[in-house]
Amino acid sequence: MGVRYYGCFSICILDSVGRPDHSPAPGRELSGAFPAGTASSGIYFTARTRFLLFRRFPDMLKIAIEKKNPTQKNSISGLQALIISTATRVGMGNLVGVVAAISVGGAGAVFWMWVTALLG
Repeated sequence: MGVRYYGCFSICILDSVGRPDHSPAPGRELSGAFPAGTASSGIYFTARTRFLLFRRFPDMLKIAIEKKNPTQKNSISGLQALIISTATRVGMGNLVGVVAAISVGGAGAVFWMWVTALLG
C-alpha cells in the first residue's frame, strides 16, 4: 500500500494498487477540490456574514461565564448551556471524522481543521 501526498493541502491518498507511474487511484483525480472548496466557501461565508464569529466572540465569552440566576429554581449557567448545546451538536461522527483525518493526514490535518474552523 503506497502513501503519497498531493498538492499544498497534503492530502494523503492510499493506493492499494501501487501503480508504477505514481498516478492517482481512479476517481481521485480531483481529490484537492474538496479541501479547496471547503476553504473557499468558509472564506465566502465569513465575509458574507461580516466576520460574525470574530465580531461576536466577546459576547460569546461573556454569556459563557455568566453565573446562574439564584432567584430561579431550575435555571442553568451560561457555561452549562454552552456545554449542553455543544454536546447536542457534536456527534460521534464528528469525533470519528477527526480521528480518521489525524490518522491519515497527521499534523497537517489538524492545521487545516483549525484554518477551516476559523474561516467558517
